[in-house]
Amino acid sequence: MKPRIGSLIVAACLPSLLSACGSDDQDVSDHLLPPTLPLSVQGRYVMDAAGGRFRLVSVNWYGAHDALGVTGGLYFQHRDAIAAVIREMGFNSVRLTFSNEMLIMGAVGPATVSANPDLVGRTALEVFDAVVEALTDAGVLVILNNHTSHAMWCCGFDDDGLWFNEDYPEDVWFDDWVTLVRRYADNPGVAGADLRNEIRIAATDPGTGSPAPQWGEEPNDWHAAATEAGNRILAENPDLLIIVEGINFPRTHLMGVPDHPVVLDVPGRLVYAGHNYSHTGPTLSGPKYSDMDWDEYSARLDEEFGFVVEPGQPYTAPVWLSEFGCSPDESNKDWFTNMVRYIRERDMGWAYWPLNAGPKAGGGGEPYTLLEDDWITPRTDWRIDLLKTIR
Repeated sequence: MKPRIGSLIVAACLPSLLSACGSDDQDVSDHLLPPTLPLSVQGRYVMDAAGGRFRLVSVNWYGAHDALGVTGGLYFQHRDAIAAVIREMGFNSVRLTFSNEMLIMGAVGPATVSANPDLVGRTALEVFDAVVEALTDAGVLVILNNHTSHAMWCCGFDDDGLWFNEDYPEDVWFDDWVTLVRRYADNPGVAGADLRNEIRIAATDPGTGSPAPQWGEEPNDWHAAATEAGNRILAENPDLLIIVEGINFPRTHLMGVPDHPVVLDVPGRLVYAGHNYSHTGPTLSGPKYSDMDWDEYSARLDEEFGFVVEPGQPYTAPVWLSEFGCSPDESNKDWFTNMVRYIRERDMGWAYWPLNAGPKAGGGGEPYTLLEDDWITPRTDWRIDLLKTIR
């Protein structure tokens, strides 16, 4: 694939739901403009190659990790049209999900790509290639996200809780990352590797002792695995951001970082990530995040991952809130307001979940969507108004 974005700087301003031309907020680079690449990390911030601050203002576009192996909406709109609307909505980057199984799936079902007839007969990985190309051609950066091992919905008490299982051992996980990084090495718009989604207790024991993930301790040491994967990826492409999510359940998230920070062979490439949803809580039986007032909520998130952005610490790094979202039902409004306030006050990058309008591969709609059912018309509701405050 040929280079897509390179060091291009675009002076034009696009219409946007999340931002507008002429903003007085000039403390960070205009997040709508493709930055000079590659991105890197300085302290708690992501920077572009010109030394300017670059906030990841992202949206999740899922589907390639799910049972059909195809990024959502390609049956309804051309991929270029969806990429264009992502850009026009004000997002500078997409967290693009995939499964390890997707890499070896055969030709996708024609119905899944019916609005993209040139993709009929292509393998799932070739369809993924086309989506990556459409996004980077549109000036949208791509963060690759290994969401699952099997082609399946995520996340619950299942065999994909860890980054490996009996069907997809750890060596396969390492090798698959190297395969993808090599595949997109000539496309600088592929800017990051989000190593694994929501590390959690696995339903089955993959043969290494307790299925519970650990940070900095055996068995199932996620810190060690993420460090090894990050270094293998950087050996192939030292320009990528390496994004390490915490342990999603038990909800220790990044609490192990002070004692065991991730240290990569290439400095200035590490970003941590966190997730938060209203319907979950720190424990199975205790209060949900939606039950907490601002003081309790912000203190809990500081404990889970917010402390990592404190300047001047040996472990200081950016934290990207790579998943949060809700339906426009106003029962979610207090939690969403707190989540947005937290991102704004802690000055973090973020990725809303999701863009997708549905239906999901397993059937049913997508209540958290930012699009109407036509997959191209942005919704306008109170969620968008709040997201504008953290552009």
